[in-house]
Amino acid sequence: MSLFPKFPFPGQIRNTSALHPAAFRSVLFLAASAILLAAISFENSTVSALQPDANPKVGEKLTYSISFNNFDIAGYAEIHVVSKGKLEGRDAVELSAKLKSVDLVSAAFYTWDESRTTFIAPETGYPLLVKELANTGPFPRETTRSYLEQPSTAFDLLSMIYRVRSLGGAGSFSVLEDERIHNFDFVISGQESVSTEAGDFDTQISTVQSSFLTEEKIRDFRVNFTSDDRKIPVLVRFRTEVGDFEARLAGIQDLTPAPDPTATPVPTPTPVVTPTPVPTPRPYVDNQPLSPDLPFRLGESLDYQVTKQGIPAAIVTLSASERKQYLGVDSLRLVAQVTETLPANDLFGATDRIEAWVDPDTLVPFATTLGFAGALSEFSQQTLFDQTQGTATVQAGAPVQIPIGTHNVLTLAYAVRAFNLRPPIGAPNPSNDTRVALFAGTEAKVITLRPSVMEQIEVSGKKWQANVITIRTGEPQVDAMNIRVWLSADGRRLPLRLEAGPYRADLLKVTNGMDRSSP
Repeated sequence: MSLFPKFPFPGQIRNTSALHPAAFRSVLFLAASAILLAAISFENSTVSALQPDANPKVGEKLTYSISFNNFDIAGYAEIHVVSKGKLEGRDAVELSAKLKSVDLVSAAFYTWDESRTTFIAPETGYPLLVKELANTGPFPRETTRSYLEQPSTAFDLLSMIYRVRSLGGAGSFSVLEDERIHNFDFVISGQESVSTEAGDFDTQISTVQSSFLTEEKIRDFRVNFTSDDRKIPVLVRFRTEVGDFEARLAGIQDLTPAPDPTATPVPTPTPVVTPTPVPTPRPYVDNQPLSPDLPFRLGESLDYQVTKQGIPAAIVTLSASERKQYLGVDSLRLVAQVTETLPANDLFGATDRIEAWVDPDTLVPFATTLGFAGALSEFSQQTLFDQTQGTATVQAGAPVQIPIGTHNVLTLAYAVRAFNLRPPIGAPNPSNDTRVALFAGTEAKVITLRPSVMEQIEVSGKKWQANVITIRTGEPQVDAMNIRVWLSADGRRLPLRLEAGPYRADLLKVTNGMDRSSP
């Protein structure tokens, strides 16, 4: 079930044939809560009643860092046994879990920001009440499932974590997620030494099988849990058609509430008023280096020769020119401008220019200005983006709703270099497609980026291995132009060539900081 009905995911959206959005959230929650699989001993025993002393330990909190493909820090997750008490007169243990992606991955691949609170019955381990909060759409979405009147006969993912931990054995478990019952089976498959931020551990590897995983094309789901009596999950790994995920234990905390001290009478001290120290704010520094995860550096400039039917029409320059505060927010300034018009030009004005202020990590825009004097003059406008609320305001008009992570044409030209547009194995197919929300005119549209196999092209006298990306908009007149982009296969992911109908733009020169060179 999509959080945003028109756009299955904000930002970059993989084809749902690869992984359904609701299933994707559940799988990430499953991985991030890897304890669900990792914290068990995996004896060949069947599921039985909880032991009287096997309730979750109040105060235990486990934190995980999540990596995705080449992103070492793609997100984090945590699970916490918060409290033990009464829920509408029934004994209950409160469990919580959180899962959140970092900004760069949110913009370039997936946005996930989920939290869950589950109250379980300590005598059975089944959930009494489940609350889920999703912050990945334009508005937070909360759902609640109550089993206080009609007892549950299946676990949710979070209650299952502590059910299997308390049992200390292998078996089959029924889990209710997305209104369906799924069975999960656990089997020991080996041993491994694992190093994480939380320490070095001797672990056992467990593999997981489930119809849920099979249906959603998730494979090689493995969990490492410590070989000692604590059975702490330290590593979770799985693969999907969009890439490889890994969650590593980053911290272990004991947040057991301190016992209330016995009150003893003490004299009331005379209060002494002291000024509250105010920390000195760290001054903002202009032009700080960009994240090393981005394939370009601050100051990079790209010059393109635009031709029409092979005849030179213009020189256009793209630049990541500076990093400053824009409206009080740390921002990167991107510019595309016409620097020279040539004989075949019938499209550009001599002063045509696009400027965008963007988040330096995610590259999504805060504000853009399109200034055209030639044939494109009707498209001149200023737009302000609120990427937190999911709105865009054109000129002084009313805000319109957009998916969080929406790009415009200039920011997409840079963000596409950070996307995981991997070439397909064999012939291209929809499972390799990437969907992106693009703001054009007065609304956001979803366009499709379809990678094909690598090919060699020659640009400015140099041969390149390039990944060809075909762009589809769903607009017949636009798609008839067969828009394609060639990205270099090296780490810079340079846009080497763009073709659209009779027009073609070839990279002429690259400026990296103060050094100017041919590409």
